[in-house]
Amino acid sequence: MKTKEKSQFLNREISWLYFNDRVLQESANPNVPLIERLKFLGIYSNNLDEFFRVRVATLMRMTEMQIGFQGSKDDPAYVLKKISKMTADTRSIQERNFEIIKKELKKENIFILDETELNEEQTKFVLSYYDKHLEDAITPIMLYRSLKIFPELRDAHIYLFVKLLKSKNPEDFKYALIEVPRYDFSRFLVLPDVGEKKCVMFLDDVIRLCIPQLFSSLDYDIFETYSFKITRDQEMEIQAELGEGIMDKMNKGIKSRRHGSPLRFLYDKKMPDEMKEYILKKMKFKKSGTIIACNRYHNFKDFMDFPTLGKNI
Repeated sequence: MKTKEKSQFLNREISWLYFNDRVLQESANPNVPLIERLKFLGIYSNNLDEFFRVRVATLMRMTEMQIGFQGSKDDPAYVLKKISKMTADTRSIQERNFEIIKKELKKENIFILDETELNEEQTKFVLSYYDKHLEDAITPIMLYRSLKIFPELRDAHIYLFVKLLKSKNPEDFKYALIEVPRYDFSRFLVLPDVGEKKCVMFLDDVIRLCIPQLFSSLDYDIFETYSFKITRDQEMEIQAELGEGIMDKMNKGIKSRRHGSPLRFLYDKKMPDEMKEYILKKMKFKKSGTIIACNRYHNFKDFMDFPTLGKNI
């Protein structure tokens, strides 16, 4: 690759981030309908996921292979640091815009509630929904010390990392992982109305409410729950090899996509450091990867399918 081509390639990544930031700006545009503003949050998030899966993955490979100009602004390692800083900053903007939209939705009698904000009727509804629909779809993974192989965590899935404790003996604790179901369930559960108020909650929070029930067979009574999400390397290298056709190469690449190295880690900033370090170590997360402390919700791309709740706003 020529010097000019390398420079253009690396500068292109930063330019793309600025383009995606323009999408994010629309989520704060008061002239855009509220539900559409939520969808812009989703589009921005979805674009950024793909950016990391392919473009950042390529930069990380270039860094590992020492391809580029060390010490210059065209150095892949330099660009990765800049990307990490930019995406951490825009994550804060993304979350701020979400909070603003939530407040605006309240004025339209639409409330996004968490597990601590439900009334008695809504609580019964959520527990019933869990019993009838969700319980069989959730299989917690206990992270025992004797566990030799750490489970492979899937790209772009939400995980709840749970610390189970005993009030009588806090030193006796265990860790568990819960994968939030993605394919057969909506990310959002519409709750019973409260008068004219339309209410909805994240599926993550449905599970949070039901965690004591989920672990009822174990002798623990305190549960600390934190969410996280990883983005994996899904770049496919398609290089001609003797005796192997291009379609065979592509098929191999597609099958290996979900096994790529984790390169971005989004986590609830309230997660204790020892839990965060435990997960990063078990995943063998690379030092060159991007780690971003967030609020409790990830995968904003699901806002592209946010329920309308019968409102035209």
